[in-house]
This record gives sequence, C-alpha cells and structure tokens, in this order.
Amino acid sequence: MCDKSLLRVREPEAVAMEIAATEKAVYELVANARHFLEQSRQMGLVRRLAYRTIAVAHPNLPEYPRKEFHIPSICWAEYEGKKRTDITDWAKIAVYLDKANASYDERLLHIRVHLTMRQFHSEGRRLYEILKTDYALVQEIQQMSESQNIPVAAICLPYL
Repeated sequence: MCDKSLLRVREPEAVAMEIAATEKAVYELVANARHFLEQSRQMGLVRRLAYRTIAVAHPNLPEYPRKEFHIPSICWAEYEGKKRTDITDWAKIAVYLDKANASYDERLLHIRVHLTMRQFHSEGRRLYEILKTDYALVQEIQQMSESQNIPVAAICLPYL
C-alpha cells in the first residue's frame, strides 16, 4: 500500500506539455499587454502609460527572446523633458485626477486602467513561476534518474 500522493509524480512529457502551454500563454499575454497599451494611449488619460519589460531569466530556464517573451510591467509615466518618472502608486494618480477635476466616469476609467496594468504584471509573474517550477522539476527528475541509474519512466510510474 502506498500513499496516494506518490501518484502525483508527473512524467517529463506531461511537464513539457505544460511548459509549452505556459510559453504560449506568455506570448499571448505580451501581445495583449502591448495592445492594451496602444488602446489606452488613445483614451485621454491624465498621464501617459509606459511599457517596461522584466526579463524571464533564471538558471533553470532557456534563453527567451526578451522583446516578445517577458513579464509586462505597464505603469503611469510623468515626463520632464526627456526624463521619465514611472508611477505605480495609485495615490499619485488620484491627485492628478483631483487636479483635473475628473468626473466619476473618468475616475472609473483610470481605476480600470490601473487595475488592468496590475493584472498584466501579476499574470506575467504567475506564468514565470510556473515555468521555473516546471523546468526545475524536469531537471530534478533527470538528475535523480542518472544518479540512481533508474529510468525516468520508472520514477514516474505509480509505485504499487
């Protein structure tokens, strides 16, 4: 008799399928974030939006093309000449809305834009963590297989 949790060990092929699905999700997230940025820049917001990228890089991960594969980080931006200051704090945007005597609808629009920016970032971080975990799992299974001279298939089969 064995504990049911021993049945949870996934085969590297199953993990590889999850990695492929996660990578696809990152590409889609980046495309959606860029589209959101373009659309938002046409809304007449109190501050312009800036698009920052956070590299998806870790020792366990392969090298991804940074331009198309990253964690999107969209923020409000304030420009003084060529110098840009990124604003992520809602309280600062609320002050600009007060100064602009923004209507209820304008405030609601800004709140939705702000929350959407944060959701893009959070989803990117979540996908990054899935990739790190999956690549680490595959690497660990392979290392254990080699060190114990036990085939990967035997490791991933239920022990009855």
